[in-house]
Amino acid sequence: MDEQEREKLFVKNYQDNQAFIDKLTLTVAVGSMPLSIGFINNITDWNCWLNFLFVFVNACACVIIIAHILGACYGKKSCDVALLKNDDKAIRYNCVQRGFNITVNIFFCIMVANYLAIICLLVYGGK
Repeated sequence: MDEQEREKLFVKNYQDNQAFIDKLTLTVAVGSMPLSIGFINNITDWNCWLNFLFVFVNACACVIIIAHILGACYGKKSCDVALLKNDDKAIRYNCVQRGFNITVNIFFCIMVANYLAIICLLVYGGK
């Protein structure tokens, strides 16, 4: 395997992994909203801390969805500008897209951790 084939393989693996991560984070964030709506009747029985955590987790899901959309828009802009051979703008747009991807990853981790905290608090006496 020569260097060019190896590089193509790495790029393909990177694209596959990024596509999986994008699908996972977006699916979980969008899927958590309807599940959370199903619990709204139950949160009146919870204490104030769990209510705050519940709202915070849903806010994280909203941030994930918005950051995904904005990241996709800037990724498209980056590709469009790169095809026009304007490398400075393409690099700028790519940096913005990378920032949104980092935001998605951070808020996804926060969201999952807080969902686990809610589950633990409910199981071990969160009322």
